[in-house]
Amino acid sequence: MHKVDILKNTQVINPATEEYYNKIRTNIQFSCVDVKTILVTSHTQSEGKSTVSLNIALSFAKLGLNVLYLDADVRKSALTSRFYFEDGALGLTNYLSGLSSLDDILYQSELPNLTIIPAGNYSPNPTELLESHKFQQLLASFKEQYDYIIIDAAPIGVVVDALILAKQSDASLLVAGSQMVKKNEVLRTVEQLNNTQSQFLGVILNKVNVKKNRSYGNYGNY
Repeated sequence: MHKVDILKNTQVINPATEEYYNKIRTNIQFSCVDVKTILVTSHTQSEGKSTVSLNIALSFAKLGLNVLYLDADVRKSALTSRFYFEDGALGLTNYLSGLSSLDDILYQSELPNLTIIPAGNYSPNPTELLESHKFQQLLASFKEQYDYIIIDAAPIGVVVDALILAKQSDASLLVAGSQMVKKNEVLRTVEQLNNTQSQFLGVILNKVNVKKNRSYGNYGNY
């Protein structure tokens, strides 16, 4: 298994927001029964879903739970392009295309109980890969190995991938960037997620301007 350092990357990991994510984790634990796979998506790009999903995974892992972070935003991965992995790093698409083994795409973080699978190389048929029986089998096997699987999916308002993944997930979360998305777009996205019959957990309002609303506390840009 490969090694990857994530806790040192201040572009994503912000200690000032840790309490915020711990509250989200606690709400998930107390509101859900038999939930293992949690999909995190947004309506459009740059609302912060990758940052939110990774920090939720970290929050679970810091409890000592066995967690898998699955980067399924295979078209435009923030995890790969901006943070941790070099161009060409093997990942989900490589495995689903039959070009890599499972061991080739697993990355161990500094936390011994947090495993990461990056998106992988460009694929001409990402939708077909995510709909494939091979992906369904992979997810089923992961459910037997991990306490929680956090799935970072592409924005729903851009491509259909997140809806395909939501149908295979136990629950879903929607990240909404403050001043970035309209109310009717959020409502439409929530309706789409509910129609997949996965348990919809709620909306996370992200990138709130705390200078205008001090009641949010000292949470930086969140």
